[in-house]
Amino acid sequence: MAVIKSLDELNSPTKRLAVRFLAAANRFLLPYGLRLVVTETYRTQARQNYLWMFGRVIPGRKRTWTRTSRHTKRDAVDVCFASAAVWKKNVHPYNGHDELWEAIGVIGEQCGLEWGGRWNTPDRPHFQAKD
Repeated sequence: MAVIKSLDELNSPTKRLAVRFLAAANRFLLPYGLRLVVTETYRTQARQNYLWMFGRVIPGRKRTWTRTSRHTKRDAVDVCFASAAVWKKNVHPYNGHDELWEAIGVIGEQCGLEWGGRWNTPDRPHFQAKD
């Protein structure tokens, strides 16, 4: 199933917040030699159902906790760190960099997004429009 990464697939208010967030986060990350890249925006319900099956029907780790993601409502964006150094060190771009994730989470919140890193089951790469 196709992964959609385009900010143009988000609804207009969420897209505005995401653009502002990515610009601010990438300014912050510049001295670290890192940048954020979008890994997913809009997600079809079929893809959401498919991801939900991992760790339940399909062997492997759970990839989502819900069948009703804000991605399917065009209200969420997932990001990761991109850097040649991250990949060369074989560090998964979602893991490590705890202090940077915390700072990125705060930047997202300051830009008007809800950060999944604050949830009971944290999802640090996930940012969504507030209810």
